[in-house]
Amino acid sequence: MKITPEKLFGELLISTHGNYGNFPDAPVFCDSRQLQPGSLFVAVKGTAIDGEKFIPDAIAAGVSAIIHTSDLVTYPPDILFCQVRDIRQAYALLCRRQNGQPDQELKIYAVTGTNGKTTSVYLLRHLLEFAGLNCGMFSTVEFDDGQNTIPATHTTPDPQTFYPLLRKMRQNGATCCAMEFSSHALAQKRLGDFAINGAIFTNLTGDHLDFHLDMENYYQAKKTLFTDLLIQGGIAAINIDDPAGCRLAGELAVERADLKIPTFGRSKNAGWRISEESSDLTGCRFVLSNALQAFQVSFELPGTYNISNLAGVLTLLLCDGVAPDAINQALNEHLDIPGRLEKLVSPKGATVFVDFAHTDDALENVLRTLKPLCSGKMIAVFGCGGNRDKSKRPRMGAAAARWADKLIVTSDNPRNEAPENIIADIVAGIPQHTDFEVIVSRKDALAQAVDIAGENDLVLVAGKGHENYQEINGVKHHFDDRETIKDLFAQIRAAKLLAYLKDFYSPSEYPALHAQFQKFNSLKPFSGLKVLDATPVFRNTMLKYAVLLAGGADLTIAVGRDIPCDPDIVKLLDSFGIRVADEKILQETFDLVADCAGRHIQVKSRYGYAELTRSGLEYYRDCSRPVFSVDSGVLKHFETTCGTGESFVRAMKKLGFNDLQDKSIVIFGGGKVGKGTAYYAAAAGAKVVIVDKNQIVPPENVAFVDAANHDAVTALLQNCRCVVSATGLPGVLAEYVPLLLEYRPLIANMGVEDEFGKDLPDDLVLNRKRPLNFMLEEPTEIRYIDPSMALSNEALRILAAETLPAGINLPPADVEQMIINDMRKSGTMDKEIDFILKGKIL
Repeated sequence: MKITPEKLFGELLISTHGNYGNFPDAPVFCDSRQLQPGSLFVAVKGTAIDGEKFIPDAIAAGVSAIIHTSDLVTYPPDILFCQVRDIRQAYALLCRRQNGQPDQELKIYAVTGTNGKTTSVYLLRHLLEFAGLNCGMFSTVEFDDGQNTIPATHTTPDPQTFYPLLRKMRQNGATCCAMEFSSHALAQKRLGDFAINGAIFTNLTGDHLDFHLDMENYYQAKKTLFTDLLIQGGIAAINIDDPAGCRLAGELAVERADLKIPTFGRSKNAGWRISEESSDLTGCRFVLSNALQAFQVSFELPGTYNISNLAGVLTLLLCDGVAPDAINQALNEHLDIPGRLEKLVSPKGATVFVDFAHTDDALENVLRTLKPLCSGKMIAVFGCGGNRDKSKRPRMGAAAARWADKLIVTSDNPRNEAPENIIADIVAGIPQHTDFEVIVSRKDALAQAVDIAGENDLVLVAGKGHENYQEINGVKHHFDDRETIKDLFAQIRAAKLLAYLKDFYSPSEYPALHAQFQKFNSLKPFSGLKVLDATPVFRNTMLKYAVLLAGGADLTIAVGRDIPCDPDIVKLLDSFGIRVADEKILQETFDLVADCAGRHIQVKSRYGYAELTRSGLEYYRDCSRPVFSVDSGVLKHFETTCGTGESFVRAMKKLGFNDLQDKSIVIFGGGKVGKGTAYYAAAAGAKVVIVDKNQIVPPENVAFVDAANHDAVTALLQNCRCVVSATGLPGVLAEYVPLLLEYRPLIANMGVEDEFGKDLPDDLVLNRKRPLNFMLEEPTEIRYIDPSMALSNEALRILAAETLPAGINLPPADVEQMIINDMRKSGTMDKEIDFILKGKIL
């Protein structure tokens, strides 16, 4: 629709110059590097960069219009110049217009306050989805468009990010959105004026005074969410346990008499009152009631402050007509809120919580909540961000000292400040005679906390929560408190297991084992992976577990019905932090396989079946390519006609490819499996290259590269979409493993070791006689990997039948020794252990 600048900007417009007429309908940018001919440039004056300095660049780029605030020296006649009073409001208005005003088609719920915003929006989305609504979300952690999530850049994004995502929510079928509103965004009018249906005020405590200068400005910024953005008749749910909340409720009753203003809290004046509350490590319980009704509430989040967060969300939704039954159903379901009291249990018996608390009020709330739940000593690890509000630093030191028995003061995000100076500001608030130490390195501080925390102790790691980086001198380095702590736990577990193995292996074998263990302990190739192993648990399998633990994996052992696990080993595994479960967990894992659409690693071995699984989004933070591996080392045991090539194409299909057109695939190994996989992949449209140390004749439409040509192979790995191992990995692929870890392509392990592959018939491997169209059909189930599930028990029965007289049953320990003898005699054990230790499970 054509519109004039006067009509578009209204009172924001000061003057126009140049090519006057209807306002161009074109893409909007505030970054001059993104400009295209005919686009619009909004010269935003930021806190660090003045966009008006780039107006000459915009003119040179051939833009059709420039929006600015200052008087300019010249106005080229072929460009429309619009001078406005508030550049940020104008920018938001243009982005909103360009995306079709999507806020008018969604019901938007907003949360503001100093603390509790993220927890509240996660709760809002959780409860709304159980009410049958597809709900998008903007949070400090992530943005959710109703189908996909992306990491958040800011608590409240810029309009060029916000409005397209809001439009995408609507296109994805979302009907509502839950979002955090920061005081910065409100003060800057970052998103302009748009329609919000309901809002929650959580609290107001000291923070961001480097930006707002004083608490009054901070309060007034928060208030604008309710005065300027709430629609007529909208809902303002306000926590009146907070003094600023009391003030806000009173002022809104006068200034916005059209609003519904339900109040909540523990105060006797609250419209929705919290009572009969309790909290422990399992969650919280309370009653929320008004004059007409009362609700018994029980949820898994612990803490009195989380009771307030949940009460605010329930007050808003109940006042908006959400059915209590839907709310009750949601409260019975698990909810993960990243970095908000995330619980980790140390192998030494301590409990560690990771939380985003980064203000004195938030830190005190969390510690005060956890203190009564701690029967040992309370340890607090925290720091403070650089280039931010310095006034809260000593207050954080004082708050931690009031509740924790031991303080470890460390670095947070120092940004462009010296971390030692930030720590000195914190220490200034710590009273004398407090037990504290300063460890500048956050990694070392976490290691110290994990080391000194024993059984029944509790550790709070505060400040960063969900963040997976540490910003130092303007550079973001990967660092995740949760990952670091899990790695520390893995080192403890693996060291205990290694100590056990020292008594099991000979003095000549142990040094080599220890060296490989240390290698994995530093490389962490399995960091974050969850491992489900269905191999019968005997002492010889402990080496594999030690390596996986040292590599950072979390282990669960599924025990079959027919061969019960030695109870002593179950107890031993438990001491290493390895869970032992009934084989029924296998079904759960298959369900997980289907849910994750193939984004995991799978490994098979001669005597068992192991599944390594983890969400690609979590594990590959900087890489959207998931991992799928199917090892057909036990293919000859299958009684199906599911060959290697078919498995590969089905796996690719499960990952979301309708075909393999233009997908670049590198296959290591030109034997039967390699050629078979290449044949099917090329038939499905992929660009396929076989790498082998021997000269081979590849199938039609498949290229060949000599494995000795390191530069050529490196180039292939750097640019390919998928790597396939058709050699079981110990072959020509071994030297390229470091590059795989660096480039992270999708890895499909179709390998068949020589000892297994030599007897495979060609028609089983290649399936040449079968039609090709089946490869692009949607698999009805993921169970094509199922036939090997019973292999471990069957292998044991076969071995027992060959060794023992009929009718004689031996205890598991004796069967174990039979297996060890058999494996040592055949060399299989050494090969399997060597296979694992060389780091070839990717």
